[in-house]
Amino acid sequence: MWVALGAAAWSTESFVRCNEWVRWTLVLHIFFLTWSAYLFLSDDSIRKHRASVLAALTGVCVTFQGFETIVFPLLCAIPVLFYRTHWMPRTWWFSRFEIRNIPIVNNLAIASCWMLLCMVWPLKQVGASLSAEFPSMLASFLWLTALSMSEDLFVEEQPDATLRLLGQRGLRMLAVSFVLLAMSLSYIFHESQLSVWLSMSASLLLLLLMPGGKRTAIKSWLIDAMIVLRFPF
Repeated sequence: MWVALGAAAWSTESFVRCNEWVRWTLVLHIFFLTWSAYLFLSDDSIRKHRASVLAALTGVCVTFQGFETIVFPLLCAIPVLFYRTHWMPRTWWFSRFEIRNIPIVNNLAIASCWMLLCMVWPLKQVGASLSAEFPSMLASFLWLTALSMSEDLFVEEQPDATLRLLGQRGLRMLAVSFVLLAMSLSYIFHESQLSVWLSMSASLLLLLLMPGGKRTAIKSWLIDAMIVLRFPF
């Protein structure tokens, strides 16, 4: 649910940056969609978190946004469905293909889904020019890709594909470079949202200071908190 709160915070900021009133029903819809997606990616969510699954799916239905609810989630559906194929029978040929096993591409896929839901969708709903917002969208994409990479720094039984390719030092340096590039773009194109600078600065410090080692709840919580900081203050 914490990561879904980050999606709600970022989508709220997307409305505010256009000086538009916040469409709270869409913000809630994005919250429930994100919650549903991350529950789906969990191995045992249906068995252990049935109440959460029911609440998330009910929220998606109650906050239905019409035609747009079909288009934008559908664009994210393929990356989500194929990020992990634990839901497929092992006899299916497609079950061998998982996006999470493709270095770098897995991080880009995650960032793309977040961008579509939390930035492109709100901007389209208020009629904002996507070309005018492209610099901030690119900066946000780089920043979110870096955060995705930060989730891969931890030592696990099955290390992430990008971690296996680059090693912990190389992965951390690449993620830091992405955040610095995002901050440079934001400076060049006069980013005025305080929450954007706060989230990027905090992400840079987290990447520089956060130890590797085993994944812990507090480390994952801190990474997701970087997205929550996008809420416009």
